[in-house]
Amino acid sequence: MIPTCIHGAGLLALTALVPCASALQGDAAATTELPDGIEERDLEAARALDVLAHYGLNLYGFIQLDAFANTDRVEPDWVDVVRPSTLATSNNPGAFGGGGEFGMSIRASQFGAKGQFEAGEHDLKTWFEFDLLETGNKAGETGLHIRHAWGEWGNIGAGQTHSSFMDIGIFPANLEYWGPPGMVFNRNPQIRYTQRFEDSRFAVGLEQQNRGIDAGIFTEISPDFGMNVQAKSVLPDLTTHYRAEHDRGHWQVAGVLRELRYETRGTPGNDPSGSDLGWGVNLSTAFKTTERDTLKLQLVFGEGIASYMNDGGSNIAPQDGEGEAVGSTGLVACYEHKWAEQWTSAFCYSFNDMDNTNQQSDDAFSKGEYATASLMHTPNEHIRYAVEFYWFEREDKNGATGDSSRLQFTIQWDFSLGAIAPSFDT
Repeated sequence: MIPTCIHGAGLLALTALVPCASALQGDAAATTELPDGIEERDLEAARALDVLAHYGLNLYGFIQLDAFANTDRVEPDWVDVVRPSTLATSNNPGAFGGGGEFGMSIRASQFGAKGQFEAGEHDLKTWFEFDLLETGNKAGETGLHIRHAWGEWGNIGAGQTHSSFMDIGIFPANLEYWGPPGMVFNRNPQIRYTQRFEDSRFAVGLEQQNRGIDAGIFTEISPDFGMNVQAKSVLPDLTTHYRAEHDRGHWQVAGVLRELRYETRGTPGNDPSGSDLGWGVNLSTAFKTTERDTLKLQLVFGEGIASYMNDGGSNIAPQDGEGEAVGSTGLVACYEHKWAEQWTSAFCYSFNDMDNTNQQSDDAFSKGEYATASLMHTPNEHIRYAVEFYWFEREDKNGATGDSSRLQFTIQWDFSLGAIAPSFDT
């Protein structure tokens, strides 16, 4: 059977012939009748330009629509996602308005490309991916948000991708964008060395330090002083993990070591200033309990690792007049069940619990929790839709809380094409 081709002239026509050339590789091409308007010389030229076949180029992505209703308002810039830290509490009731709200968003849509081709003694594998949900100082906007810009050549990887401290394999089988608050989730610029074994791998890397500082009560005592305290990065974070695969799944042990510094702008010697040691351990596993069921677990603990967590907290905060790495514990527990060939569910609970310092303000983030239940239907490889329920809550240092429930319907149209995608050590 001849795949449908786009006809045209020049280079555009040859590029459009790529899917046809891929399908007609091998002996079958010699005995297959060409479509009308395509000459043999055009097909040979298309084969010569066929990056999908020759370089293993995989183009992929999906269009996603989320329609959701929250029972209580969240910070407007983050209404598209489920983040406990964006809730108001009894410390600031009605800060984002009253009652619930309804919304629709396409910002979780993605596009990406993966490639693999010969480059000396090793294959070079590359990965570029973005979505439309901006973060940081562009939160709330629709734009090109880079997720991965990554390459691997032999044992060396460089660019931006998942931190070595995280395990993407425990992300729930849901379509909601953000995921569990207690999960380690961070994509960093980094350079990494990976040693692969038969059923396992060891990785160690240097990563860009993400900063997060809380000036605490000093913002209230002296707003100008509090606003001028800032985090300072002089060394990359050291990250590592060991991951082992087995018949039913995998387990992983990961760690991070980092120096956390702070200083004050506009003061003699930039004082107060100082530093503290940050560290973390992340234990995770995902394994099939039966042919239809999968259990995913993650426990993370440490000090000064809030910027590696999926939601909430600060790396460093004042304790008795000095900056101190803030302790935190995160948990993810998910059980996924396959009801039938096209129907699956996920049931998850997660929290991120901060050990607040004595000079953080009463309204500082202390704990974020979430629980979810979902039902997903996948009628074919290009279409998925799901109904998902979420409950999420924020607790502040002084015990004040705020919570919301969310019902979300998502439909996802997948348009992936090309060669089989290369695998990456992330």
